[in-house]
Amino acid sequence: MKRILLAAAVLASALIVVAVALGATTLKVTSDKTGKVAYNKKTLVAKPGKVTLKMLNVQVLTHNIAIKKTKTSKKPIVKGKVVGKGKTSQATATLKAGSYIFYCTVPGHEVLGMWGTLKVKK
Repeated sequence: MKRILLAAAVLASALIVVAVALGATTLKVTSDKTGKVAYNKKTLVAKPGKVTLKMLNVQVLTHNIAIKKTKTSKKPIVKGKVVGKGKTSQATATLKAGSYIFYCTVPGHEVLGMWGTLKVKK
């Protein structure tokens, strides 16, 4: 019985180390406070692994946050809910090292400037 408990404790410790090593990153942005169709940041940096982007909408216009591989990609890897003023849109994905685009999927918003670069690096 002691061996089983010891093995379980070692396994639990190893899982915690793996979770910490893989990392989980949460990054926060807001819609532009001056009313521009934009985010308050143009560049975000995260470590590989689980990445969560949270966007607080401070505007009257509805917005969301999404992640896609490149500027010309047609579909997002993940997208958050479209939200109104005072609400938060959230998008979570497991990402490898590389460059991605975060953007608003509301029609016309990305073209108007509501996008930025998400750099995932070790």
